[in-house]
Amino acid sequence: MASFKDADPTLGFLIRKDADDMLPRPTRVKNKTPAPVQITAEQILREARECQEAEIRPPKQKITDPIELADYRL
Repeated sequence: MASFKDADPTLGFLIRKDADDMLPRPTRVKNKTPAPVQITAEQILREARECQEAEIRPPKQKITDPIELADYRL
């Protein structure tokens, strides 16, 4: 284990060598030309919202008499 003076305060208890081992290496971009069709972050978020399933909510029930209310409370 490394000594206290090797620790980096931004990394917590990790020393810089340990943190460098855990981080993925940046990849090089080979093709830097823009894509023929550009999409915006707004389009990505809109499509993500469309793909999400709606929240499942229980159906609204109208309780009409005390017997139903007692059953519902159980």
